[in-house]
Amino acid sequence: MIRRRCCLQVLYGRLRSTAPLFTGRCGRFYSGGGMVTYDTWGTATDPEFAVKGEWIPPHSEATPQMTDDGTIFGEPNSFNPKLNKIIQSEADVFRAHPNATHVRYGAIYGPNNILPVMWSVVKRLLDGRTRIVVNPTSRLPRANECFGRNAAEYFLLAVDNPGSQGEAFNGLEDTMPTTVQWIHMVAAAMGKEVEVVEMPTEIAAPYRPLDQGWGDGLMSPQIFTNEKARLLLGYKDVVGKRDAIAATARWMIDNQEKVMTSAGTALQEPFDYENEDKLLAAWDARDYHACLAIEWEVEPGWGHFYCAQP
Repeated sequence: MIRRRCCLQVLYGRLRSTAPLFTGRCGRFYSGGGMVTYDTWGTATDPEFAVKGEWIPPHSEATPQMTDDGTIFGEPNSFNPKLNKIIQSEADVFRAHPNATHVRYGAIYGPNNILPVMWSVVKRLLDGRTRIVVNPTSRLPRANECFGRNAAEYFLLAVDNPGSQGEAFNGLEDTMPTTVQWIHMVAAAMGKEVEVVEMPTEIAAPYRPLDQGWGDGLMSPQIFTNEKARLLLGYKDVVGKRDAIAATARWMIDNQEKVMTSAGTALQEPFDYENEDKLLAAWDARDYHACLAIEWEVEPGWGHFYCAQP
């Protein structure tokens, strides 16, 4: 009897050192990494598909990489050394395992998420807050997110599909609600009512941890597509968005101490309700100067997932 050997290696941040260890030791190699390898950070130069350095979305697997030749095997040329390492990691996977399958993920959410962004909403609703501050980027889709079970589905399908050999796939969900819609979906899952109050970015400080940096003006949101996986692997969400959000919210409610430990400094969320009330009162009074004058003892941040606890 011939026994087929395969190795499932899903490890973010260690692929450069681990992938070569399995060369010749497994029939198939599967790995997961980041979606930030694409040339979408303001440095793109293609005259047809780039505008002011940014690639026109949505971004597929055909979008050039941040390398000197646009391929995963080119020399990384990102401004961020961390991104260069992610690119190098994926290249090392395919150098060591040409028939590997690699899935590029954005943000994976659900139970045990190391950066529990949804906690910003869940905790406020648990604490009886009925109004949540947002900025204009809240009308954009929460792109490139994937519930844990949906993320796993990519590998389950790839293992059963020989056509996945030597391919990289974007791993994200089929639906992308806006953050405003997402907030209302979280509230509905908790049986709560909430009012979303949109303010200009410069005064909507409480929204920063939810915004995750899009409102700082440094770059446009990167919107990807999973069309390749849908066509080649037959991917579709096995857990719908509403159910995924509800499951995540319930887990957070049942594991609040663990969530708060995980959030730590990464979420940069002070939950300063006293100042939030001052901000909302000034906004309702149309006193923009009073909004700007609010002094935060701990100012809300944009979130920093590199600080997330393992």
